[in-house]
Amino acid sequence: MPEEEFSKENMSDLSRQEAMALEKFRPLAVPLCEYEEQASDENLLKWLRARDFNVRAAEEMLKKVRQLRVLFYAFYWDVIFVM
Repeated sequence: MPEEEFSKENMSDLSRQEAMALEKFRPLAVPLCEYEEQASDENLLKWLRARDFNVRAAEEMLKKVRQLRVLFYAFYWDVIFVM
């Protein structure tokens, strides 16, 4: 199935529970985002949809991905530039 495009127009298509999950997730996720674009509602909805709007699971997944990115960048720096 192709990835759904998110826009301000279909943000209004969220159910009440989905909108509440987004409101709960936003303050947890925004500090973990490196760039402003990553903190957009459209992007945060992707994390929530990946975890069936389970806020705790989406936050945990975002934290783990952030940790992996930090490890990858450190490894990449050591392998490519230090060796």
